[in-house]
Amino acid sequence: MNLSSDSEIDFSDEMQQIVTHPRYISTLAKLREQRDNRMKVLNFLENTRRNIIKHQYLYDVRQAECTCNDKVQSIMGRSAAKLEKAISAVQLEKQELMIIRGIRRRHSQNIKQQDSTDDTDVVQQEQQQDNNNNDEEDEEEDEISSSNDNDINQISGKQDKI
Repeated sequence: MNLSSDSEIDFSDEMQQIVTHPRYISTLAKLREQRDNRMKVLNFLENTRRNIIKHQYLYDVRQAECTCNDKVQSIMGRSAAKLEKAISAVQLEKQELMIIRGIRRRHSQNIKQQDSTDDTDVVQQEQQQDNNNNDEEDEEEDEISSSNDNDINQISGKQDKI
């Protein structure tokens, strides 16, 4: 061992001897081999862990999909039942509306018939009133014409006398 000026021990010669010693080389080779084997095992374990996680994830995803599908099917079943109820309710309302429309149509037809009979009655009454008025007017015209005729006769008689 050589002491340097900085009071450090110089191991370079001894290290050189140790590193080149056959036992050291074989031990070092065994250690490297063990390290490589450990690394292989660690890599295998890491890959296995990743696969397990991936498969667990896929399993969880499949389970979640199944659960989700079950829930969706149950919701769809409930929704289908609600939809069927809604459809039947709409159909009932449609039938009721058809009945109401039929009643309204019949009622409006009855009203039209009554109106037409009322109209004919009114027309007949108007015609009777017109006839009565015409009769009265005719009578007045007859009276006027007869009085005019009398006046004319009187005037013509006076003229004849003159």
